[in-house]
Amino acid sequence: MEVGKHEMPGDVACLDITPVPEGRQRSRFLVVGSYDNTIRILSLDPDDCRQILSVQSVSSPPESLLLLASTGGEEGAEHPASVFLNAGLQNGVLFRTVVDSVTGQLSETQPQFLGLRAPKLFSATVRGRQAMLCLILDPKTGNTTCLLELQDNEAAFSICTVNFHDKEYGTLLAVGVAKELQFWPKRSVAAGFIHIYRFTEEGESLELVHKTQEGVPVPLALCQFQGRLLAGIGSVLRLYDLGKRRLLRKCENTLFPHSIVSIHTYRDRIYVGDIQDAMQMGWTPVFGHCEFSFEYNGAIFLQAMDLAMPM
Repeated sequence: MEVGKHEMPGDVACLDITPVPEGRQRSRFLVVGSYDNTIRILSLDPDDCRQILSVQSVSSPPESLLLLASTGGEEGAEHPASVFLNAGLQNGVLFRTVVDSVTGQLSETQPQFLGLRAPKLFSATVRGRQAMLCLILDPKTGNTTCLLELQDNEAAFSICTVNFHDKEYGTLLAVGVAKELQFWPKRSVAAGFIHIYRFTEEGESLELVHKTQEGVPVPLALCQFQGRLLAGIGSVLRLYDLGKRRLLRKCENTLFPHSIVSIHTYRDRIYVGDIQDAMQMGWTPVFGHCEFSFEYNGAIFLQAMDLAMPM
């Protein structure tokens, strides 16, 4: 154990150290927040231990400090680690800045007001898995009657009820699922699925009928249409019917520009929302043939849409 002492210019309000890098035995930096409205970065290297590397003035005394190390760039571990300093100030501001992993200098400061109280910062380690559930709630009591946890690191992105022409199962639940989805260090997904569930125990529970794998794109939008299921999978709009072991693909339209995020229907019309090119409208004069004739490009990123039905 090493014991050392360093005289600080002001009273210490809070402090933190960087996580120990893999393969090393000690941290690189110590950050100290003082009541004189300053944050100081000190070296923990044996050659210049406790030397002040940089000083940052802030608008209020720091209440909580947190140093986090992460890898930058899309290739993850192939890039050097970056260190981020997060500081919760007494005036309710979250102060975030980048710490140079070699020199300890601070840059790219980003303050954000969060409220009237000082933010408390804590580090957390998670399993790195999606914790996604399907729930059935009783609308009268608000009680959960069914809690279905998705397996194999799956996450649900879309859901709808559907009544197929085959009335064997009655009303079914379709869920668009992504398997092994990751957002960091770069976005990736192993496969996309559409799960079909049937309601049991008078609608208070779910039972899996089958899964249909749809490759890498994730089904981000689902909607019933004339006894079949419409699915927006990437830039492709597909129409499915119910099979014994999987969904049966009937037809598809591949002319959408980016990614379908919303689908609505009204009689024989289909309204499709693309994430970057707003809305397109189509109709099906004959089964198996879908023409899209109207396009609205509002130069916006579309997240959701709905139809306003006439009274």
